[in-house]
Amino acid sequence: MMRRFVPAVARSAVQARTLSIHEYQAKQLLREAGCCVEEGYAVDKVEDVKAICDKISTDLKVVKSQILAGGRGRGTFDTGFEVRLLTH
Repeated sequence: MMRRFVPAVARSAVQARTLSIHEYQAKQLLREAGCCVEEGYAVDKVEDVKAICDKISTDLKVVKSQILAGGRGRGTFDTGFEVRLLTH
């Protein structure tokens, strides 16, 4: 009797996350592997944001927080702070 090979993807409809890393960590791994990724910096303190923005030569910059919350839009602040998209 011959057994059929069934890929793991077909066996489970639920996605399992086995590696939880932040975006900046993933970009660092890709950069170290020789992949091209956009310029970016990670900071731990709000006070450091201005200095980093001065290093970036473009007129527009993106500042974002990163948390491991299980998906886009699932992170919340216990202070009631809201994130808003600003455009020129």
